[in-house]
Amino acid sequence: WSGRWTLTHRILAVNILTLVIVALSIVYLDAYRNQLREEREARVLGEARLAALAIDRTPAGADAALLRAIGAASQSRLRVYDRGGALVLDSWAGSPPTYQLRDPATQPWRKDVARALDRGFNVLVGEQPPSDFVEPAVDRAAAWREVGEARATGKAAVLVRQAPDLTPVFSAAAPLAGGATLLVTANDRDFTRTVRSQRGALAIALGVATLLSILLSLFLARTIVRPLRRIAIAAHRVRMG
Repeated sequence: WSGRWTLTHRILAVNILTLVIVALSIVYLDAYRNQLREEREARVLGEARLAALAIDRTPAGADAALLRAIGAASQSRLRVYDRGGALVLDSWAGSPPTYQLRDPATQPWRKDVARALDRGFNVLVGEQPPSDFVEPAVDRAAAWREVGEARATGKAAVLVRQAPDLTPVFSAAAPLAGGATLLVTANDRDFTRTVRSQRGALAIALGVATLLSILLSLFLARTIVRPLRRIAIAAHRVRMG
């Protein structure tokens, strides 16, 4: 705090520092979310590749049980489409679903607040929300863009959509022997919980920083108010004397 810094400069510096902290927090949270998304995409992509390899090496009569076992272990849904695009295997067939898409209308109000904050943050950082995840009325390979990409390129493909409650649905498709294709889908609710938890921690930190900024600004303002008050009292005494 050099003598060349006026009171105005000092208060302005404190408030600018707070704004810088806010901006850095937004950048950090956006980068954190993007990195976490990439990690989850890589995970479901690796799962699809490994599952495809296992299916190709499994006898025809045991592949359905293998799909159910993999789906139960990874909390995902696995489907196999034949060369013509028809659904021939489904890990949910004959076993309970491994995930359930939540209806926002049945959730408490705090979830609506969380989703509003999600949308607001997307607007703030210029993030385009992913397309909605909707189960096709007729479940064929042509209904899934990632399946078409895997068939066209011969390589595994991944895609992210959003469930009605704005939690991500990660899906990956991998080619199988004989022209068939495997599709893996998973509603990763833990991804949203992790991002929101990080956002909450940053909000608390920003609240503390803002409070400290206000207190410091008030302290700096008082440093000039007190001398002015003394001068006013002294001048009053002179006039009265």
